[in-house]
Amino acid sequence: MQNLSLNFVDKQADGINEIRSNIARFNQKANVTSNEYRARDLLRRTRYWVYDEATDIFGPSKFVGFKLMTFECYDASVATKDTGKFNGTRTRKAIESTLRSRFVQVPGLYEKLTIWAENLLGEGVFDGVCASKWRFIQIP
Repeated sequence: MQNLSLNFVDKQADGINEIRSNIARFNQKANVTSNEYRARDLLRRTRYWVYDEATDIFGPSKFVGFKLMTFECYDASVATKDTGKFNGTRTRKAIESTLRSRFVQVPGLYEKLTIWAENLLGEGVFDGVCASKWRFIQIP
């Protein structure tokens, strides 16, 4: 298993590229059988979404806001209940600081997010989820 080290992305250490890498890693590994439950759970519970317009894909903030995040590391953090750093509010703030922007409502991204999620994990992945809670930040 990868060394469990939860360090936030930041603007001083190439954080934008780290966020992009994490989004790509999430998208590449989400539908692997061993990750599908966690990915589906993350999609359904996420409020803050990072959107990479260059690749037209999304990532949940709590996954993409850490350096070198993997599903294995995420699962280990959940299992150990590492609530010190493994915290959605702190992750959101780290992403906002790195991207020098804030999470906001972006009406044009609601449908894009739904289409992306259904392509990734199947139709109806957001059934029963309240989309009005979603906030977005875009990689500049």
